[in-house]
Amino acid sequence: MVLAVGELLANAISYGEPPVRLSLRTEDGTLWVEVTDRGPELPRRLNLGLDAVHGRGLTIVEALSDAFGVTPLPDTPGKTVWARWNLPGSEDRGDDR
Repeated sequence: MVLAVGELLANAISYGEPPVRLSLRTEDGTLWVEVTDRGPELPRRLNLGLDAVHGRGLTIVEALSDAFGVTPLPDTPGKTVWARWNLPGSEDRGDDR
């Protein structure tokens, strides 16, 4: 999870616009990590060659989390990129964010 959070923060700092906010919360047996920034562009996956040293952040987050996504901010430029983990003993909650 630490690696996924680091990737979300690095993307917001590198490609988004301030302010950048990190939020952590638990809800109904899940842990949510949300990183919000005011950059107008949504994150996107890149088609990369094997030699690329950058650009795999979203792929890493997807591989390490139970679900992830992007929610545009209402009425202002920016977005929240989130990842979710089911806590031990909880059932899969689906991607209904």
